[in-house]
Amino acid sequence: MTERRVRVFHDTSGVQWTAYERDGGNVPGGRERLCLVFESAAAVRRVWTYPDRWDTLTDDELASLSWSS
Repeated sequence: MTERRVRVFHDTSGVQWTAYERDGGNVPGGRERLCLVFESAAAVRRVWTYPDRWDTLTDDELASLSWSS
């Protein structure tokens, strides 16, 4: 798997998240060539539709995006 851009941020609860692009080609049910993964100590989320410059979003915008599908 190929990792791409990486960004560490905190949500409004103070939870630290790491967001990174990942190759989605081998993901069962994958919808795009790449996906955006949000990872914390307690959870992992995968987002398939996201802006090209996601790494320039504010922490609040990234936290909101992490709940997208």
